[in-house]
Amino acid sequence: MIVKLCNVQDLPAPGEMRAFQGRGLELCVARPRKDPSRLFVFDNRCPHQNAMLNQGSLEGNVVVCPLHGWRYDIATGCSDVAGDPPLKTYEARQQDDAVFVQIP
Repeated sequence: MIVKLCNVQDLPAPGEMRAFQGRGLELCVARPRKDPSRLFVFDNRCPHQNAMLNQGSLEGNVVVCPLHGWRYDIATGCSDVAGDPPLKTYEARQQDDAVFVQIP
């Protein structure tokens, strides 16, 4: 199912993240500083202990959990530690003045 996540003017600035809620999900949108035209969308809760990832930091294409420093690649959802649970990611696309995500 494809759902509207936000309007383009609500997107975070390059190098930043912002959380959005809807359809029972809390998602985070990240725009890497090096490629601000790309949007990465992922669950806003860390798979480790549910910390809000939008309160963490964005280091290139890696989001760092604010509680325990767990690190996830925002493109793949993979942790930098083998065996850690992955971060759920979502396909996003911009159409006109809105951003849409594919929800399984």
